[in-house]
Amino acid sequence: MLSVLFFLLFFYVGHQSELFLPWVRFWSSLLYFTLNVLNVRAEVRTSLVGLHDHLIKARSILNELECLLEGVSAAIQTANKCFLPLWEKDLSNGLDQQNTSEKDSSISSHLQEPEVTDFAALMGIIYSMVKQDYVMQERIVTSLNLESLSGELESYCMMWSLHPFINEEIMHQAWKLIP
Repeated sequence: MLSVLFFLLFFYVGHQSELFLPWVRFWSSLLYFTLNVLNVRAEVRTSLVGLHDHLIKARSILNELECLLEGVSAAIQTANKCFLPLWEKDLSNGLDQQNTSEKDSSISSHLQEPEVTDFAALMGIIYSMVKQDYVMQERIVTSLNLESLSGELESYCMMWSLHPFINEEIMHQAWKLIP
């Protein structure tokens, strides 16, 4: 605000005398520069707020993924406890071949569950990758400020865009499993 007053004062005095014309140019240039710097700082702050909002949303998604993973883990543990008696039965004692074949088919239908464990393992791997990527993004955002050097910003941009913790092959494999 003070610079605006100086500008007006020198502008008025500058019209009265040609001696003050360089001062008017100087103050108008300084005012222009100051307003641009303030505008850039406001844009940077807005961008930082946007990045923090992104982190909040990403953390929420990460928490949801963690809950889903815990649910799948609990379901698998429950299923393993239910199927445990089938593993403990000794099928070699049965003399009736038909009875044994029925038990074998019963067990084989229950043992066709590796797909579920494959899904669970894949979910765990994806969760781990996403969490590592989130931690990287969180570190980048928390280290950003108005004094960040351009080289530092370039490396942050490259890390952010490369997603070094996300394995594309695993992600493609996961997409193939979704019907």
